[in-house]
Amino acid sequence: VSAIANGSLENYPASNAIDGDINTHWFGNPSENYPKWIYFDLGENRCVNSVNLTIFILDSPLLFKLEISEDAQTWDDLSNEVTIKSGEDYAIVSFNAKYGRYVRVLELSGKRPQGVLSEISVASSSLLSFDGNQISLKVLDSKTSVPLKNVQFKLKEKNSLIQEDKTSSEGKIIISN
Repeated sequence: VSAIANGSLENYPASNAIDGDINTHWFGNPSENYPKWIYFDLGENRCVNSVNLTIFILDSPLLFKLEISEDAQTWDDLSNEVTIKSGEDYAIVSFNAKYGRYVRVLELSGKRPQGVLSEISVASSSLLSFDGNQISLKVLDSKTSVPLKNVQFKLKEKNSLIQEDKTSSEGKIIISN
């Protein structure tokens, strides 16, 4: 995972938000107006369903929203606007799973002018992938977590899938909307 921001205060780089230390921080450039942003490259497309983050105690409240992208150019919302009211507490933001490689924290306003993020973790899985017309699902052994099989589905029509690999008979996948 790597981190990229639209600006940083000297000695407070974007990488501080993913170093595992709640006492280091990314601070944006205080001379630039909001919105501030910092995004994270997950290394591959993943299915993302929640984000945990915390900010420095002196920087709350902070208003932000979460976004996802497959190319770091076009962004889709993961969440509505969220306010962290207390610094040094983790905010857990959960949402319907979406697929992408990049997760961005778009800070809309904050107590101080620089923008901030102390630490972030993204809950994601590479077990499910989608290439535009086919979904692949890795089936894991429940005891060893070793992949047993890749099951593939193709889009038949909007909201309808057909199983491409008919050899899988151990279990059932139900898709509904």
